[in-house]
Amino acid sequence: MAAPAQSFLVSGNASSRLARELSKLARSVERPGGAVVFLSGDFAEQLPEVAREVAPSLQGIPTLFATGAGVLSDAGELEAQSGASGVVWRGKPSPVFCVDDEDAEACIDALAGQVFDHAARADHPSLVFVGPQLSEATQRLHRDGRGRNIFGAGAVHSPGVATVDGDGRVRVGSAAAMVLSGVHSPKVHAAPACRVLDAPQPVTLSRGPLILELGGEPALDYLGRVAESIADASLVLAAVFESDHIQSGKFTVKPIRGVDPSRGAVVLPEALADGAALGFAVRDAAMARDELTRSAFSLKRELAGAMPLFGLHLTCAGRGVGLYGNPDVEIGVMRRAFPGVPLAGMMSAFELPPGPEGPTLALYTAVTAMFATPS
Repeated sequence: MAAPAQSFLVSGNASSRLARELSKLARSVERPGGAVVFLSGDFAEQLPEVAREVAPSLQGIPTLFATGAGVLSDAGELEAQSGASGVVWRGKPSPVFCVDDEDAEACIDALAGQVFDHAARADHPSLVFVGPQLSEATQRLHRDGRGRNIFGAGAVHSPGVATVDGDGRVRVGSAAAMVLSGVHSPKVHAAPACRVLDAPQPVTLSRGPLILELGGEPALDYLGRVAESIADASLVLAAVFESDHIQSGKFTVKPIRGVDPSRGAVVLPEALADGAALGFAVRDAAMARDELTRSAFSLKRELAGAMPLFGLHLTCAGRGVGLYGNPDVEIGVMRRAFPGVPLAGMMSAFELPPGPEGPTLALYTAVTAMFATPS
């Protein structure tokens, strides 16, 4: 019997082997409607050539390629080496789009226009990958809340993404997307890898991304006070709590772009929403493992008895062995939560978990999307 979804993991840098694996998966899934392929190492550095070589083996399956610092599947993780992972699933064909433009805002605008044109009527979710130079332009995916069903991550190379459409045409660029119109909307969770140093404080004065006061105190004074016990202050990150998640403890990890001592300000990548609270955090392996475990099993409960078909796991390149000290920690968590479920993912430059207005830029975060049959 043909499977509804299949994943794969291959090591090395032989495109011919990858092509054979993709051809096998295309035959093993009944009426395949889409595929996502993640590349690392030599595969990632040779993305245009790899995509063109393996395109015929996809047999008309719309496919999205993204490059990472490592790749993973339910079979294991390959970090800092050449390899590929991916998943093929059953369903109606999912359209893919690829854009290349040296202007970051123009590139994201062009991609957003194509995604919204195809996703708007049915409100389909969309998967987006962008090159490292486009990180702060991703806020342009919000567009009056129409981006709330978009999630994805940052590729580690430039160009770092490619697509193969249903006619076998290959496009390579800086940003790519797939409108997931052929499958039921996934449940998507994000788990940070950080410990917050003190209770978050409401933003009481700001000018765009310039945070001037937290709880009435100069933001830079607050940062200095909570970071006193940290040996390397350069590792301190921003933890942004949305107004409706302060009590739940859910936050998004963002980089600190700089400080302005003359105004006692901390500079973030973007302005914060009204009612947001801000804390400061550091990476913490135990917290990362606990948060991912909590997220995975919460995701399983949210499926409410629906049968999981496949999953995507997009985790920061700053996690992995460098954080945990051991390989396969995150894939081990996912195996316990979803035994036997095909899974594929990569270690990304940054993450784009979904938000109420659109995807939000995050660091040191694991974004997990689980696709299932309706219960």
